[in-house]
Amino acid sequence: MRRATHDQKHLFRGKKRRFVAFWLTGRISFAILLPSQQNKHLNLILTALKEIIMLNQIISNTPIYVWAILGFLAFRGIKSSVDRELKVRTIVIIPIVMLALSIQGILSGFGADPVVLAAWLATMSVGAAISWSLVSDKNVRIQADKGTVFYRGSWAPLIMMMAIFVMKYIVNVALHVNPALHTNTLFAVTSTTLFGLFNGLFLGKMLHVLLMYKQALSANSVFTNSAAA
Repeated sequence: MRRATHDQKHLFRGKKRRFVAFWLTGRISFAILLPSQQNKHLNLILTALKEIIMLNQIISNTPIYVWAILGFLAFRGIKSSVDRELKVRTIVIIPIVMLALSIQGILSGFGADPVVLAAWLATMSVGAAISWSLVSDKNVRIQADKGTVFYRGSWAPLIMMMAIFVMKYIVNVALHVNPALHTNTLFAVTSTTLFGLFNGLFLGKMLHVLLMYKQALSANSVFTNSAAA
């Protein structure tokens, strides 16, 4: 009986020692881990603050004319959301402005690199083919006798204009922060292919509408001559 009691006490003491050892190990681990987690959270906060400060510097150092261009594009894009009649000469303004912004961004950022320019032209052709095929009498109507073109309202032009502007802004900021990207072929090709796609979407529609207008003028001229004869 005494031996059994002694064995039970020995077993209890062993369990107690293991519990104390486990508890101490946990406390030590927690004490070591807690500062590490606190440092991790502190580093995340400091990183976020640095990014906010950098973003504020980037925005504050942006030239005024850039915001003027943004305002102009937003104004034209919002107007495009409603049905409207445009003079023929005005339908080329936005596509040409977008084209000029892209060319300026490509040449200033990556130079006249043949690979970059080839990628830009290739995707611009694809974009032009897509938008060319989407033009129909349902969204565009030629009024040759008035010298105007009727457009159905759409938010697509605003979205595309904002996309090109934001892309150009991001590319410029990235090149400023990391000048090594000027010679990074992957970054250059990726950027210019996106520029090319959106440029093509504008140009394809413009060219198709101009062709439709020319055909309408020709048909109107033939009809007028026939009537006069």
